[in-house]
Parts: sequence; structure tokens; C-alpha cells
Amino acid sequence: MKCKSLIFGMILLTVCIAEQRAVHAQTAQPDVQARSESQETLYWAGKKFMRGITNIATGLGEIPIKVNAKTKEQNLLAGMTTGLAEGFGWALMRIGAGLWDTLTTPGALFISDEKPIIEPETVFDYDKE
Repeated sequence: MKCKSLIFGMILLTVCIAEQRAVHAQTAQPDVQARSESQETLYWAGKKFMRGITNIATGLGEIPIKVNAKTKEQNLLAGMTTGLAEGFGWALMRIGAGLWDTLTTPGALFISDEKPIIEPETVFDYDKE
């Protein structure tokens, strides 16, 4: 009789512990999701800010990139004229996009906007195309 009571008690204890863990896991799940969503939001906001700073600092790098591309595509004269004009225009756009990304970074904490304004994201990403 004592043996049956002991076995029944251990089974009951095991079931109670398993039930308690299941209830705890269900209530803890939204907390884990909320933390990961907030961490992801901070990640995207930080990425947007760094993309903006990078584009402001390296925007003038568009000029030699476009001159070089136009020279390879056509000839030296085209590179020095249309390539220079195109590079200057892209530099203005990249610096403007960098200013926009930097100034609107606080908004990224509330609105998820991961897409860059200008492609490629930075002047360093031309190799990836």
C-alpha cells in the first residue's frame, strides 16, 4: 500500500511540475518575442543611422566611381565630362540620402523602414553589384 501511494505521489508530482513548466512557457513566450522585436528595431535603427553617416562622409566618392565607370564604358573624354557630371549628381543624391537617413533615425524606432533610399546602400557596395 505504501509503495502504491509513493508511486502515485511521484506521478502526481511529475504531472504538476510538467503542467507548471508548460504554463510558465506559455506566459514567458510573449516576453521573449517582445524582446527580440525591440532588439530587431534597435538593430534597424542603428543600421539606418550608420548608413546615413557613411553616405554623408563618403558621398563625394561617387565622383571618381562614375568617372572611372564612364571611362571604361566609353572613353576618357566621356569619363571626364559626362562621368564627372553624373558623379557630381550621384554625390549630391547620396549625401542627401545620408542626411535623410540620419535625421529620420528616431522615426525608425516606431516605423520599420529597412529599405535604403539609394542603391547601392553605400559607395562600398558597388563591388557587390
